[in-house]
Amino acid sequence: MMTESEQPAEEAPEPRLNFVSFLRYTMGLLRPYWGRCMVIVLSMLIQAVFFLAQPISFQYILDQVIPQQDYRLLFLILGGLGAGFVLVMVFELISGYIAAGLGARILNTLRLQMFDHLQRLSMRFYGRSQVSDIMARFTIDLGALDRAVSVTLFQFYSQFMLSITSLGLLFFIEWRLALVTLITFPLSSVGPKLFGAKAGQLSSKRKEQEAEATGVVQENIATQKAVQILDLHGVYRSMFRTKLDQLFDITVGANLYSGLVEKTSGMSLLLSSLIVTGVGAYLCMAGFLTLGGFIAFMMVMGNVARGAMAITRLVPDLINASAGAGRIVDLLDEVPEITDAPDAIAMPVFSKEIRFEGVSFGYTDDALTLKDVHLTIQAKKSAAFVGRSGSGKSTILNLMTRFYDAGQGQIAIDGHNIKQLTRTSLHHQIGVVFQDIMLFNTTVRENIRMGLLDATDDAIEQAAKAAEMHDLILSLPQGYDTEIGEGGGRLSGGQRQRLVLARALLRAPSILILDEATSALDPATEAAVNETLQHLARDRTIISITHRLASVVEMDSIFVLDDGRVVEQGSHEELLAQNGLYKEMWDKQSGFTLSEDGGHAEVEVERLRSLPILEKLDDRLLSEIAELFVTEQYTEDRAVIQQGDPGDRFYIIVRGRVAVSQTDDMGNERLLGVQEVGDHFGEIALLANVPRTATVRTLTPCILLTLQRQPFAYLLEQSPQVREMLEQDYQERISR
Repeated sequence: MMTESEQPAEEAPEPRLNFVSFLRYTMGLLRPYWGRCMVIVLSMLIQAVFFLAQPISFQYILDQVIPQQDYRLLFLILGGLGAGFVLVMVFELISGYIAAGLGARILNTLRLQMFDHLQRLSMRFYGRSQVSDIMARFTIDLGALDRAVSVTLFQFYSQFMLSITSLGLLFFIEWRLALVTLITFPLSSVGPKLFGAKAGQLSSKRKEQEAEATGVVQENIATQKAVQILDLHGVYRSMFRTKLDQLFDITVGANLYSGLVEKTSGMSLLLSSLIVTGVGAYLCMAGFLTLGGFIAFMMVMGNVARGAMAITRLVPDLINASAGAGRIVDLLDEVPEITDAPDAIAMPVFSKEIRFEGVSFGYTDDALTLKDVHLTIQAKKSAAFVGRSGSGKSTILNLMTRFYDAGQGQIAIDGHNIKQLTRTSLHHQIGVVFQDIMLFNTTVRENIRMGLLDATDDAIEQAAKAAEMHDLILSLPQGYDTEIGEGGGRLSGGQRQRLVLARALLRAPSILILDEATSALDPATEAAVNETLQHLARDRTIISITHRLASVVEMDSIFVLDDGRVVEQGSHEELLAQNGLYKEMWDKQSGFTLSEDGGHAEVEVERLRSLPILEKLDDRLLSEIAELFVTEQYTEDRAVIQQGDPGDRFYIIVRGRVAVSQTDDMGNERLLGVQEVGDHFGEIALLANVPRTATVRTLTPCILLTLQRQPFAYLLEQSPQVREMLEQDYQERISR
């Protein structure tokens, strides 16, 4: 896989919110709290008046109090300044408390808005988004915005107000010197104009890099079993180090440009102050300005300079916050693709049929996954969708549940287009048991209750009985109140699957959809769960999506998909009689014997004869070869073979699915395909000691039959003619 350092550098993205639009955005956040904001504004005004009163007071002291020895005026001035100081401190404390509360309220409101919006977004959004990127918006981006709204923003407005009012007072003290100040003051804006936009772009890029680095950590934690068993610590450390190096480069650039905004402004203000000092001294010597007036002017000028410098220090923080706010706005601006129509109705109780009428759909614009699908599923009947990987089976589920909407055609339930039904009412009548078992780290009772939050304990027990799990639950240490651990880790695979089934049944669904629901179970548990499902099929519609044909033999209707089309349909016997794709798939998955616990598998001679590499061998030799096969079990997401490893054995898939991928010389990995029950790989290893040309990794728990080259070669030594024939076939295959 190409490393990040080898990829061409990307231009820093334009920030969604620039500095001005960010200020408008924060004003919108503050608008609901305008009463509290007025108290903060009043505090800013009081503070500004106090800081402006100080230089005027010094002017009076120098020009009147000291020359005239006026103690009464001195005490009045000092008393006024003291009272002002107390008033400023009181309002500072009050406004600080209010500002902190405003920040907390605004951030919680945003968190809730983002969370609610995520619940409305469609599966297509989640399909293209990384979890780490979404989480970064709740942590890094909201954290930057929190600091800005709670502290930085009010400091910015306070300093801005002080600078503007001080600038006005300069004209009151000496208008000519004030004009000089006004002419030179714009020098302080050169830095923000030159470097502000670049600082914003790099800050946005830094947010993305921080999210990517977080993503590596998150993936590493989530896949620790695979990391440890495959010794991938070094690989992940290298990936994380690469992300940190990229983050370092972006951070240096962002900090550099943010620093240039501040430093150039500060230097410009220093130059402006030097010019004003020189002109002011001339006006004093020329008699246009008193010494007290000159000192007062310079003090007010100091207020302007300090305010401007404080603003330039705050601007980088606000730019950083604007980048985070822009990413939050991006998330909130995501438009849900699947919504209820304005005239949507509640779905009546399902009683007749589900119809697909010319349905076509693609996850992308340039490829269709389903193509002109026509089919009918009768109520209170069982139906199954089967086919090779990528044929469109799971897409049927996604459309039926409205995770996605069909691009063409319609899906009708009892004559109602499902787009005209409210999603809540549709989902209330559909129960789904997914291949990926989703359980919560709480009790058995509460896990079942997730199916219907207001369900009574009696209803929960009835659902457990329907899933044939009630007695098993009672045998647990605390019965229904037993904690099952994260992901149901304290239960067996069959227990977890039955628990999910009970949760689905609690909704009393008219339609029960099973998405590869038994693919991760051992044969005995799978048979028991399938028997339970047969009982459930008596009073509801059962729809199964599976690649294992043995589990659909008793189904009323079986739909065979190939390349997004329904190519065959009928009962098991009818499809076998058609001698088409279903028959081909059935033959491929047949010929294996598996023990109840899945620990031992055997392959029949006729099944071996169907393999191209063995098809010319006689029954005696095939029988001996069948005895040489060894059963191997693999957990999900485990490498069976790695590209480049020595090839020493041949594999047949008895249970499960694997992904086959290949990495080119540039390090780019490409998926070659997915293989399922009955498929085989690695046959060349039986005849030649050549490195593996691809990587095979399990997608589900797998049971494989393996044949090693050494005993196979020893067997062939007893039949030189057969060995010569196989080697000739091998040479013909590699020369094609």
